[in-house]
Amino acid sequence: MEVRTQAGIDHGVITRHEMFAAGMSRAEVDRACRRGSLVRDQRGLYAVAGVPVTELRRARAAVQSVGLAAQAVASHDTAARLHGIDTVRRQRFEHVTIPRATRRPQRVPIRLHAHDLADNDVTVVDGIPTTTVARTLLDLLLRADRLTAIWASESALRAGLLSPNELGLILERGARRRGIKRARRRYQLIEPCSESPLETGVRLVFADFQLPPPKLQIPILGRDGSVLYRIDLGYEKQKVGVESDGRAVHEQPAALFGDRERQNAVLNAGWSLLRFTWSDYRNRYIAATTAKLIGIRL
Repeated sequence: MEVRTQAGIDHGVITRHEMFAAGMSRAEVDRACRRGSLVRDQRGLYAVAGVPVTELRRARAAVQSVGLAAQAVASHDTAARLHGIDTVRRQRFEHVTIPRATRRPQRVPIRLHAHDLADNDVTVVDGIPTTTVARTLLDLLLRADRLTAIWASESALRAGLLSPNELGLILERGARRRGIKRARRRYQLIEPCSESPLETGVRLVFADFQLPPPKLQIPILGRDGSVLYRIDLGYEKQKVGVESDGRAVHEQPAALFGDRERQNAVLNAGWSLLRFTWSDYRNRYIAATTAKLIGIRL
């Protein structure tokens, strides 16, 4: 099979063994690498030059480099991205889970996890063995940083990839796993109505400082009762709203004008409005600023 065709079938990645099987010699492979027509992805893995670096390509390279014979499975953040789950930020390495008996030394850019997965913990995404959505979220709730774990769970629930009941059941299955108590505490903080990682982060800060749980997606009504805008989160009794302005959306010109209109409408409706960005993401600052407006002393 022609190398470019084989690489296209396998998400842009082809193994050295596959190239030998297709009739290429060791010298031809080395010469293609020197000329730049082949690019080394991982040990023994290559991609045809110009093939886009996609999530599928990264995941297949990671799993294939560890070895399908070793029952390697894409997991954690890597599995989340394959399932279309947002994880706040991209990490510098891919995650692969293998059985405990085949534990291997860690090597960049792969983070290996040793665990014996049940058959119903594994599915296939575009030909890549991958932990299921439920198992992926359990792994994140157990091991990832809190914001990543909770936002990924909210993202999956909002997209309908699983139900809260299914997520609760997988937590029960992991009852003996190290860190399960922390995972359950994180589960209690999940709110699928949250619409951005920063919004979730602000809400977690409120919880850390024991502020009352805010209401999410609060409607601001016009005189005719119609919904003019929605506030990310806030406190209806005190009429204090909080907007979390993520950089990707709110730096766009159209969004900036929209934000001004929304803020004017909210203020005209008698609300106070706080705005936080990622640069404001300092726990005490967010908590203290909000607490002062709602009449709580930290």
